[in-house]
Amino acid sequence: MKNIINKKNISAIILAAGEGKRMKSKTSKVLCELLFEPMISWVSRSLQKLGCSNSEICIVCPDDNDSKDLIVLATNNKFCYATQKQRLGTAHAVKQAIDFIKNSKNDNILIMLGDAPLVSENILKDFYDYHLSENNSLTILSSEIKNPFGYGRILRDPNNSKNILKIVEELDCNQDQKLISEINSGVMCFKKQALLIALDKINNNNIKNEYYITSAVDILKAENQKIGAYNCQDEKVVLGANTRFELLKMNEIARLEVIKNLAENGIEFISTEGVVISPSVKIGAGSVIYPGVILKDFCEIGENCVITSNSFISKSSIGSGSIIKSSYIDNSKIGENVKIGPFSNIRPNCDIKSGVKIGDFVEIKNSNIDQNTSVAHLTYIGDSDVGQKVNFGCGCVTVNYNGLEKHRTIIGNDCFIGCNTNLIAPVKLGDGVYTAAGSTITDDIPDGAMSIARSRQINKTNWKLKK
Repeated sequence: MKNIINKKNISAIILAAGEGKRMKSKTSKVLCELLFEPMISWVSRSLQKLGCSNSEICIVCPDDNDSKDLIVLATNNKFCYATQKQRLGTAHAVKQAIDFIKNSKNDNILIMLGDAPLVSENILKDFYDYHLSENNSLTILSSEIKNPFGYGRILRDPNNSKNILKIVEELDCNQDQKLISEINSGVMCFKKQALLIALDKINNNNIKNEYYITSAVDILKAENQKIGAYNCQDEKVVLGANTRFELLKMNEIARLEVIKNLAENGIEFISTEGVVISPSVKIGAGSVIYPGVILKDFCEIGENCVITSNSFISKSSIGSGSIIKSSYIDNSKIGENVKIGPFSNIRPNCDIKSGVKIGDFVEIKNSNIDQNTSVAHLTYIGDSDVGQKVNFGCGCVTVNYNGLEKHRTIIGNDCFIGCNTNLIAPVKLGDGVYTAAGSTITDDIPDGAMSIARSRQINKTNWKLKK
């Protein structure tokens, strides 16, 4: 289908007032995470990719202030927000955004469910294209599923399949209607004026005394408005999570979908076992991901990188050609052709430049490590600025904390830090400095100097015999 979307002609309402009691959650259900991201973030991201501007997205939140505040926080306070004080049905929830609807400059309003995160932007684009091309007053996003029990069935005109007669809920279905496999996903797109007409006329004359947005079909049919349904034939659009186990199943579906998309873009997976990657992560072509790797929170991995098993990377960038072996990296920047690990911990606010080698059991925190420096193994570097081509021996420590305050260590270029050296901050080493193994350095060292800070060795002869 030719893409005919007018990105300036659509607004969206996300229904997000569900309590999440069956999730055993103290906050709103939409805040439960799918691949480390709240479900509401998946929905809002798809809408943004569709073309909705931030000001044209309204989230209907629960009346619980804590939950609403957390939803606002999770979505970075970027959108409009409304509150549903009583849960009286989906139409009632939409009606809480009535001012948003009336003030919208766009001609079309999309209704989304905050706990149905697997409606992708590609499905939404095709759905919205269909809505515009058919000039419908209301278009329903439908799908065919193997087990339609519990869902509202889409009843089409047998003489004109594009004409939707009604949505028949499970309790109202006769035997023939129960055999219909095309169901309502809960996603709808209205012309603005049609939505206002429907909201004004929807009543709660039903068993549950609730106001259902699906009643808009009957109301608009009576108004001779055109109603259609776009069958995307993808069961994922109806998947929601009411329990933790259902959320687990959705995580597995989303996990494999992300991996599939990455593989199609040139990423190699040795095995998908235990691999979990957020959809916000970007990985360059030619990179290799081993089993058990976790990548989350907007990481960027360059081209031709290797990330081996049991690595965990969050909020970080990894330059092209780098190799990360079974290590933890958080909120840091790693340059090109860097080697890290195995079993290293790169804590927040580190900037590790190209060509650096970080060996096994090394911890680095809040530090800058310049090009081609080597920190081989069993070393701690905290609150430090390290120059180029520095070599750290085994067991070195920058002692950054005196019990009250933290101080920085500054190391120049081309230095050699001998094994088991302690650098007591604040301290500065010039260029070309050497420290003798076992030294505890408390004073600055000038360029080119060799510093020895340890007691002279004393051998006590025959000590064992006397003992």
